[in-house]
Amino acid sequence: MADSKITALTANTTPALTDLAVMVDDPSGTPLTQKITIANVLSLLNPVGTIREFNVSTNPATLLGFGTWTAFGTGRVTVAIDAAQAEFDTNGETGGAKTKNLAHTHTATTGLPSNSTGSEGSGSNVLPNDSHTHSVTTSSGLSATQDVMNPYIVVYRWVRSA
Repeated sequence: MADSKITALTANTTPALTDLAVMVDDPSGTPLTQKITIANVLSLLNPVGTIREFNVSTNPATLLGFGTWTAFGTGRVTVAIDAAQAEFDTNGETGGAKTKNLAHTHTATTGLPSNSTGSEGSGSNVLPNDSHTHSVTTSSGLSATQDVMNPYIVVYRWVRSA
């Protein structure tokens, strides 16, 4: 048998609908040859609902040669489903925010109850049966919204919709 080697290949970066693979099926005893396209094989591996990410903006229908693909989750990161957490227990659920306003105040009240007495050193600062309160309000000092985004990388994300 002669030694056969492939000596040169032409690069094909996009599967074409005319690329064929031969499949033999013989359930009836009569040989039947069917030809299927690479796109058909890829379609079987990417059923409706499949999500794919790419570093190019070309729609996967053009890149792969099959299906209807739509942009998915634009401007959002994904989180795996977790039935134990209400925020993440339903597929397709959304939430969160890019920023959060952290400005807030605290109010506290302090004072002496009625019918209280007391004195400090030689001078009396509290009269018998004196009652009064002091209210204090403090501010966080923050007036702007704060960035709360995790580190991220942007990609093109698509879902096969048909």
